[in-house]
Amino acid sequence: MNPKLAMNIKPNMNIKPEKTPSVFILNLSYTGLGIARSFVGTGIRVYGLGSKKWICGNYSRHVNFYYSPDSLTEPEKLYKFLLVLAKKEPQKPVIFPTRDHDIIFLNNYREKLAPYFTIALPVKDTLDIVLDKWKLSEAASKCNVLIPKTYLVNGENELRKLSPKIEYPVIMKPLRAADWRKDKIWEIIKRKAIFAPSEKTLLEEYNKFKHLHPPVLVQEYIEGEDDDIYTFCSYCDTDSNILVSFNTRKRVQKPEKFGTGIVVQSALNHEITECSKRLLKFIRFTGISEIEYKRDPATGIYYMIEINPRCWDQHRLSRSFGINLPLIAYHDLIGQSTYVSPFKFQRTTWIAEDTFIQYFANALLTDREKLINTLSKLNGSLNYAIWSKDDPLPFLISMATMTIDTSKRVIQRMLS
Repeated sequence: MNPKLAMNIKPNMNIKPEKTPSVFILNLSYTGLGIARSFVGTGIRVYGLGSKKWICGNYSRHVNFYYSPDSLTEPEKLYKFLLVLAKKEPQKPVIFPTRDHDIIFLNNYREKLAPYFTIALPVKDTLDIVLDKWKLSEAASKCNVLIPKTYLVNGENELRKLSPKIEYPVIMKPLRAADWRKDKIWEIIKRKAIFAPSEKTLLEEYNKFKHLHPPVLVQEYIEGEDDDIYTFCSYCDTDSNILVSFNTRKRVQKPEKFGTGIVVQSALNHEITECSKRLLKFIRFTGISEIEYKRDPATGIYYMIEINPRCWDQHRLSRSFGINLPLIAYHDLIGQSTYVSPFKFQRTTWIAEDTFIQYFANALLTDREKLINTLSKLNGSLNYAIWSKDDPLPFLISMATMTIDTSKRVIQRMLS
């Protein structure tokens, strides 16, 4: 793909070239759009890349967008595409990943890209620990961070030997999150994790995809609701010292128990601070991270679940603490000091409005009590994944796309 032919969907004519490095964002869904809006008013040029046409952030007035090869399906082509763009830049741009596949791509091409880009990721050795859930569980145990009981399984025979010995229910997970995102596997699983209340269910679920990717983790299930999931979010400098940090709390996720947060709030939770600092220091983490914990309501104990080594969907909740996380990362990565305002806290609720509308409609038809409970959680100021008064086109595109997709599904059901 020739960058000269990949015209911007909506060029931002107000951004003028500056002496500061540009920002490149791989993919522009919730996360990427949030990163782009974090640089509004700074004079820093923002470029977005993606392979799919109808992604909301592609149409933001704050982004210069290029169609590009995908990091999962065409990594070599994307590498060459990025080189062409980078060579046109007066200074080495900062590049942000927004998906696990983007992380893997940047990590695999790190040495080749390093002369042309500053990559917003921790060093390779640290990243290898974070991306491998088994290695991360071992690291957490070594620095006294509590985790659910976890078992590594490499095949059916191992699972059959293990299954009678473990206490149910359990969760089955991929060793690396991206393992299950491959098309053939995702078509079968369609979940981030599999809940198994019994040995029979565990073996049945595993047998559906074992021929495609046998390594898995089997992990103790921590009781609790979506409300019991908290995160410790931070930015670490090159010495793994935390420059800024804040907390969030899931309120609603889809699907329930093991889905993605669609209503998430800023929160104050000092109980997970010290163990998070220990873990980040132990693995020599640098950069942006989100550490997820689940609280056992029976004991009040918090268990570390995973680390996300990049910006995530709700990273803009940092603003409710007076923090602009992507901008802090940018300045640190290019070697500039950045001003961090004194700590402040404002209760803010982040909403993925397109997914929430579907969730709301379903609850309205099937479970009014759940709907009332959900609405009671929408307190404090509201922050939206897509909607912005000064940048409305992404929202309009998202609503149009959702309407068309829903109509297609309804028609298919009527014809089937």
